[in-house]
Formats: sequence, C-alpha cells, structure tokens
Amino acid sequence: MLKKMAVLVCLVLCAGSQLSAQQYVGYVVRVTGSWTLQNSADPAHPVKVAQWQELPLGCRLVPAEHEGRVSVWLVDGRIAVFDAAKPETWKQPIKLNSPAGSAGDKWIALAMRWLAAKPQVVVPAMARGSREVEPIRDQVVQWSSTGVDLATLLGAAVHQPLVIRFEPLSAEGRPIPEQATILDWDPAGSKKPSISVGPALYRMVVLDPEGLKAGQEAWVLVVKPAEFATRARLFEDLVRIAAPWAKDDARLARGFLRGGLLSLANEPPGS
Repeated sequence: MLKKMAVLVCLVLCAGSQLSAQQYVGYVVRVTGSWTLQNSADPAHPVKVAQWQELPLGCRLVPAEHEGRVSVWLVDGRIAVFDAAKPETWKQPIKLNSPAGSAGDKWIALAMRWLAAKPQVVVPAMARGSREVEPIRDQVVQWSSTGVDLATLLGAAVHQPLVIRFEPLSAEGRPIPEQATILDWDPAGSKKPSISVGPALYRMVVLDPEGLKAGQEAWVLVVKPAEFATRARLFEDLVRIAAPWAKDDARLARGFLRGGLLSLANEPPGS
C-alpha cells in the first residue's frame, strides 16, 4: 500500500511540475495518416503524432502524405481538425482563441494523461446496439453514514428492477471484485434502498435480474460532505468540456471523464 501511495504522489507531483514547465495548447484525440509534431522549442527533433498526445505551445502538425486528418481538443474548448489535403489548416502554429491558465487546466491535463497512459483502463467498452438506451452517468456523489442514495445514480433506469454491483477501484483504476457490494433494486418497493459504501471511487455495474438485457456500468466517486461541493463542481466543469465531442465519440468523452474521476479520487483532501 505504501508503495502504491508513493507512486501516486510521484504521478501527481510530476504532472504538476510538467504543467509549470510547459504550456499545452491541446491534445490529439484522433489521428489518421502519418503526421509529425514540430515543436518551436525543439525544431530539430520532430516526433510522430499519436493519439492522446499533448501539444505544446507554438507547435505545428505536419503531414507526411497528402491524406490524413488529426482532430485536436484545444484547451480553449474548441475541436480543431487538421487536414493533410488542406495546407491552410496546418501551415501555421496552433493558436488559442483565449489564453490558457485557468484553475481547471490542471484537471484537464491529469484527465488527458490518464487517457494517454491507461486508455485500456478509462475508456469503456460500449455496445454498438445500446445507443437507444440512455447510459447511466459517471458522477460524484456525497457520502452519508446512512448510505448512498441509488435513486440519484440510476437516472432513467430507476424504474426498472435491477441487480446493482459496486466494485471499488484501485488508485490505478482497476476493479477489486472481491470487495464488491451487491444490492437488489426493486422500484415497486415502498422503501428505496441505499447502498452502504465508504468514500472511494467505484465501478457501478447495473444488471437486469433476468439476464435479458445487456448490463450498464458507470464510475461513481463517493466523497465526504466537506469535499463534495468542490469535487462535484470540478467534475461538472470536465463534463461541460467533454460535451462538444461526446456526440461524435462517446467512448472518448467517457474516458476523459473517468480520467478526471481518477485524478479527483487520488487527490489529497482539501486540494
């Protein structure tokens, strides 16, 4: 446990030091074709462009061929698309419409770094045929000694009988199945049950009791009352940031938000 904590502290401290040393204009969210990143701070050493890559201030994306596109999420909230067939989109260094440097930049960077380092952990597997079903949201909820109110978590699924499984997640976002808590949800019951879990990050799996429908899952960060307002506000800021590209790539948007939840869960109280 002490070793894991030390690794986590190192991750956060290193991320913070990188933020202070380097300003980023955005992050690569999708790339087709072959591109290189030319950094004005180190023009002699261009690097191959890859998904989730951080883009430093003053950089250019240059295609190796006449085909291919790069979609970049910029920290001023825009999605920029660079098209190899349209030099006017990539000839100039990437610029922002508004300056970076808000308090939220730290959380944006940390969320994107989880995407870069552990996409297999934070990017969910989402069934192709489930678009007509409203997904259960990833969210931050307040802990209580009486338990967490499931009605606030289930959204549109609140009216269905369900089996709900809460699996705590490790500091690296891995489920711990042997510590799972399971509850039957009966919407016809007179008393709606709560689930007794402590403050932590959980993977909530929602299953149809008859096994006729595919299960849904969401990440839930349960926080103490003193931390709830701050953590919930920070997460809702990330939700607003992800909203413009959630329509095009729901898995990417949820991966970004889960990177944010991991960052919030690993942050010391009061930060």
